[in-house]
Amino acid sequence: MKFDEMRVVLTGATGGIGRDIARELAASGASLLLIGRSSDRLADLERELRMNGVVVADVGEIEDIARVVTAAKSMPDGGANVVINNAGVNEFGMFKAQQSADIATVMTTNVVAPMLLTHALLPLLGSQEEAVVMNI
Repeated sequence: MKFDEMRVVLTGATGGIGRDIARELAASGASLLLIGRSSDRLADLERELRMNGVVVADVGEIEDIARVVTAAKSMPDGGANVVINNAGVNEFGMFKAQQSADIATVMTTNVVAPMLLTHALLPLLGSQEEAVVMNI
């Protein structure tokens, strides 16, 4: 798939890797729908890239996933055809010292959320001539 044919849903867009991915994809001609939890950081990135396409969302929340899917369907040329699951969190330290809630947050954000988002986007992706799902 050529970059100018990509209509990308990028989660975790405001983090270090996500921000760099967004910059590279935008410079290569891809259309982007940037997803992140920080409205201020998303707005800054949207202005920097001179684009219009952000959704403030926590992909660990079912209601937010629904909003992402709606926005992905509204992308040009039939909607999103690339999903980059980049949102993630870490809990550094000895595992035995970690709290159960922290472990649950890591698993929800890093494993369950990308699965739920991809599952929700499968009908859209399946309708595309070519589609890609990338997990980081």
